[in-house]
Amino acid sequence: MIDAAGPRSDVCAAILSGGASRRMGLPKAGLLLPDGRSMIETIRDGLELLCEQVVLVGQPFGLRGHRMIEDEQPDSGPLAGIEALLRCGASERYLVVPCDMPSLQPGSLRTLLDGGNEPALHFKGHPLPCIIDAALATETTSLLESGVRALRDWLGTIGARTIDPQDGIFEDADTPEEFITLWQKARDMQD
Repeated sequence: MIDAAGPRSDVCAAILSGGASRRMGLPKAGLLLPDGRSMIETIRDGLELLCEQVVLVGQPFGLRGHRMIEDEQPDSGPLAGIEALLRCGASERYLVVPCDMPSLQPGSLRTLLDGGNEPALHFKGHPLPCIIDAALATETTSLLESGVRALRDWLGTIGARTIDPQDGIFEDADTPEEFITLWQKARDMQD
């Protein structure tokens, strides 16, 4: 799929690939899909259509050539990864995507990218994917220090604006079977 708008240089895409994957039983990002690519490769390939720069927050799971950002507060969930991302200096604005959404489509993410210039933006009912400005780093650190861990609570507190998700599929997968089912949904949408 070619994106006519081309990759953007003003937004850095970030894949959240940390976490213990307790329900999965193995690291989600490295799970191989029927086409032979790992989950993280599938997500990366879609993001490269949208953003010139893609960084990994967590583990690389075999991907090379991308900047790695490690959580500064391990075991604090995805918000700690986002905090480290906002402090890393790679960009002033980030498109944050989890590694466990195999049905994400670049068109849906383009809708989010084109949704406005607010400091924080996400699809209604879905905390991820989201667009976040680096200027929210200090507030994010303060919220983490006060015990906030849930992405929905964080987005509400920072005043993130929501947009209509339209027809996107933003389901995450917690088992190998869910991964395959969601990946197949994405393939069916492309046909």
